[in-house]
Amino acid sequence: LEGRDRPDVLYVFFGFTAGENTFIHEIIEAAGGTNLAAEVGISEYQKVNDEMVATEDPEWIVLNSNSPEIPDSEAYDGTTAVRDNQTIVVNINHLNRPGPRIVYAIAELAEAFHPEAYADAQREIEATDETASNDSSIAEGETEPPSADESEPNGSTDRGPGEPEDQPGFGAAVVLVSLVAFLGVKRRLPRGSDGDA
Repeated sequence: LEGRDRPDVLYVFFGFTAGENTFIHEIIEAAGGTNLAAEVGISEYQKVNDEMVATEDPEWIVLNSNSPEIPDSEAYDGTTAVRDNQTIVVNINHLNRPGPRIVYAIAELAEAFHPEAYADAQREIEATDETASNDSSIAEGETEPPSADESEPNGSTDRGPGEPEDQPGFGAAVVLVSLVAFLGVKRRLPRGSDGDA
């Protein structure tokens, strides 16, 4: 996203928003957006008022699947997000639950906020995966990489139930998020504790 403008984003659920000091703020920022709630000084979770919505005029409104409706008011109706149909509903399990699946929320938002950059990144990932696959095949004496049928017998996948099928290349991101979460837990342990019960 270097050199690209970050759109102003407002996350709304049941009349509340997520400001600084929330992992949802981090998700919005990681996806290439600017969290308007944080910009106006909101910290943690607070109610959203129509005056702030009208004044700040979000370019994108993010909703979750448990609260998928845009609030019914003139303030929201007058936003760039509503006028330009730039609203997105994200699965609550990916957005509101801190854990490895937040990478799906980040990817979905990044694709919405920056479709061209996201497509470029996907092409780079696919090219890297293809090169790595070809290198691996040559090292093992094969003439071409295994087909999808060979690598996934009987159509099996490593996806968990309900996970999107069209999110290739996020294994490294899941590992990274898990590592960051682990390090955060270790940092909070009392001195001399090794985390054993």
